[in-house]
Amino acid sequence: MTPPLLAITPPAGPVSTSLVEASIRSGVPVAVLLREPGASPQGLLDPRGRLAALRRAAADAGLCVLLSVDPARAEDGVAAACDAGLHGVQLRGDASPDVVRRVRQAWPGGVVGRSVHGAPGSEPEPADYVVFAPVFPPKTPAAFEKRAVGIEALAPWTASGRRVYALGGISVETAPACIAAGAFGVAGISTFLGSVDAVADTLAALAAVVAHARHVPPRD
Repeated sequence: MTPPLLAITPPAGPVSTSLVEASIRSGVPVAVLLREPGASPQGLLDPRGRLAALRRAAADAGLCVLLSVDPARAEDGVAAACDAGLHGVQLRGDASPDVVRRVRQAWPGGVVGRSVHGAPGSEPEPADYVVFAPVFPPKTPAAFEKRAVGIEALAPWTASGRRVYALGGISVETAPACIAAGAFGVAGISTFLGSVDAVADTLAALAAVVAHARHVPPRD
């Protein structure tokens, strides 16, 4: 199963292995989601691609590595992730429960997550986890503006009993409110970028938040 910290690769530009080095140094495990808007599963897993070094380093360190997959190409993505020795996939764009169930049937031993927005449905959650966003204003530039929805919109997802990661504007300062609202963990992009020392400090601080901030009331 995935740990409470989920690091997502940036949408463009070089990607270093500092996250893996920081995880080793701090002793804090982190899951790594290989994601690049518009990229195919094969592109994300290209051994000469920009994510290749991070993927190898994370695998060597025993970290959980996941592949971001378009629901329309779920079978292709699952096959690619499984063949590459990854731990699972995360379905983009509010994938339907039916797609999640098909993925689980295709890969019974794989982790299956999905990105979600809006309000939760009433049926049981078939995914192992969901990533709800954006809770706070995102720090990573995107192709289109993403409006923060706040802790109030996160609460129905956590109240439903789902295993929820909060994404969007996550930092050491904002994470406590998410955990206090019932989130299992936090996810981020720029949150986990920087020098090894800086990222190690962030990982340690967020791990402490997850361990202790459940008693802190949500911010107004």
